[in-house]
Amino acid sequence: MSGTTRISVENYALPRLAPSQLLVSDYPERLTADGVLFTATIDRTASQRFLYYHFNPSTEPARRILVKATNSGATPAVLHLLAALAGPGSTRWKSATTRRARSSSGRAATKAPS
Repeated sequence: MSGTTRISVENYALPRLAPSQLLVSDYPERLTADGVLFTATIDRTASQRFLYYHFNPSTEPARRILVKATNSGATPAVLHLLAALAGPGSTRWKSATTRRARSSSGRAATKAPS
């Protein structure tokens, strides 16, 4: 196949919002099976922060964390995703105190109603 496709990429500043809630997923800490780790219903009119901490032992298959968002509202919702990493370290304390944040303003996406 050949041809061209026109796309539009926009760069825009998102307002800085203080989170109204911190959602935490850290159980089970040690991953030994695939499955849902966390579910929540959030208020789309307020900023939410999601923190997850799960350890995938080297004896287990490599796994990825997937964030699945469903918009049950009547209008599109904006998702702003930022990533940060911590560890690994030789001790749990070192892992918890050594931070490697990605220098990024994140990714914004509009989620249409389902």
